[in-house]
Amino acid sequence: MYLSSVVAITFFPLPVQRYLIESMIADKLGLEHNFIPLKIFYDMKDLDLGMMLAIFLRQVVGNILLFVPLGFSLPIIVKKFSWKKVVLTGFLISLSIELGQWLLGLYLGYNYRATDIDDLIFNTIGTFLGVLLFNSMQSILRKYELIE
Repeated sequence: MYLSSVVAITFFPLPVQRYLIESMIADKLGLEHNFIPLKIFYDMKDLDLGMMLAIFLRQVVGNILLFVPLGFSLPIIVKKFSWKKVVLTGFLISLSIELGQWLLGLYLGYNYRATDIDDLIFNTIGTFLGVLLFNSMQSILRKYELIE
């Protein structure tokens, strides 16, 4: 359920109407890829506080929160994973999403979803925070026999 939600959030809705795709290409409405780490903070510097907060919540907090459940649940599902392997798995899943968005843009002929290094960074931070949350709650989860 969680993974299908992540796919839905990061890839859908897909534009399938050819005329819509062609008009977006003609109007140059595709998003730009970002390969500069933490560029989002530079891009926000000249915005008013309300817009800055909206972007921060959606891009930074949203990307972090999207991967906290992975960091929390993966140690439960794969008991032999160290925290490093969990974080690496979160990084690799996020990298796969970003590569998928890039390939989707190539297929469609414009960047419907942009590849963004900041997403990769914040998703990985989210995975790490999920592991920290799991580690801090592990004794409580064991006490109530929710994990072994």
